[in-house]
Amino acid sequence: MRFVQLIVVVGAVGIAVSAVAAAPDAKPGLWERTVTRQMDGPPMSPVADPSKLTLEQRARIEQMMSMHGATAPTTSVLRYCVTAEAARQWDSFSREDGDEAKCERTVQDDSPRALRASLACSGGAKGTVAFTAVGTDRIRGTITWVRLDQGGPRTTTIDMDSRWLSADCGTVKAGAPQRVKG
Repeated sequence: MRFVQLIVVVGAVGIAVSAVAAAPDAKPGLWERTVTRQMDGPPMSPVADPSKLTLEQRARIEQMMSMHGATAPTTSVLRYCVTAEAARQWDSFSREDGDEAKCERTVQDDSPRALRASLACSGGAKGTVAFTAVGTDRIRGTITWVRLDQGGPRTTTIDMDSRWLSADCGTVKAGAPQRVKG
């Protein structure tokens, strides 16, 4: 009997904690997210230890990286289905496909209209999250983090613009986003 009471108490605390967190003001249904990623700083080396490369190999890698614009902004678009439950969670709109999955968030502001948090990521990277529900059908935000690479600090900025398309998700299943571009 005592075990059952403990489960009820733990369950009630869990519900109370989630009720305290503010839900974004967003509609469930089909959403489209445009993500623009910009990296500033020294080019990232595609090799873990470039000191082990010959001068010729290092030169080829540097040439390849400069030709491919390693720090040029990139844009992608995906569609995803947001359930009624997911529409009440900022994470549905403020995460970018696992890039910050190894980051711990410290929330400074959590309301139906805004989310502001700091990030402490594995490997020593630090950053910020700032999102705003412009309306029930649009959420915009930016994730920024800085990490130290061999060549110095490298800043990654991800701008996200999510807009509601329809109450019907059509063929897009919850948890399985469909890439439209990029």
